[in-house]
Amino acid sequence: MQVRLWSPSLTVERAQAVGAKRCESIRAAVDGAYALSVHLPLTKSTQGLVGAELLALLQPGALVVNMSRGGVVDEEALISAVKDRQLRAGLDVFNKEPSAASSVFDDEAIKRIDHIYGTHHTGARTAQAAQAVEDAVISAVQTYTTGGQVLGLV
Repeated sequence: MQVRLWSPSLTVERAQAVGAKRCESIRAAVDGAYALSVHLPLTKSTQGLVGAELLALLQPGALVVNMSRGGVVDEEALISAVKDRQLRAGLDVFNKEPSAASSVFDDEAIKRIDHIYGTHHTGARTAQAAQAVEDAVISAVQTYTTGGQVLGLV
C-alpha cells in the first residue's frame, strides 16, 4: 500500500523515513485513497476540515478513521458519505462526546447508521502506554509483598 501523508509540520524527509510520501495538500493526500486516518488537533483551521468535499475524493467504500477530535470530521457529511458512497468509519471521538459521568452514548444520528463503528477513546492505548501500566502493576505488587507502602492505593 502506498501511504500518503499530509500535515503542516511534516517534512519530506520524515515522511520518507517511515516509507510514505508527503503530499503538498490534504486534497492530494486523500484523492483516490482507500483509507483516511485523521490525527489532527482541533483548532479553528481544522474544525470541519474533513467534510463533504474531502470525503468525495475517497474511493467508494473507503474507510475513514478519526482518532483526533470530534470536530475535525464533519459528522453530518460523514453520515451522508456512508449512506451515499458506502464509506465505512471508525470513530474514537465524536462531536457529542458522552460526559465522564455517563456510560450512555446518546448520539442517535451516529448510533443508527450501519458501517460507523465507535470506540471510547482507545486511541491512547499504545504499546508504550500498556507497558507503563504493566510496569506500574508489577511495581505495586512487589512493593506490597515486601512490606512497602504502595503509592496511589485506593
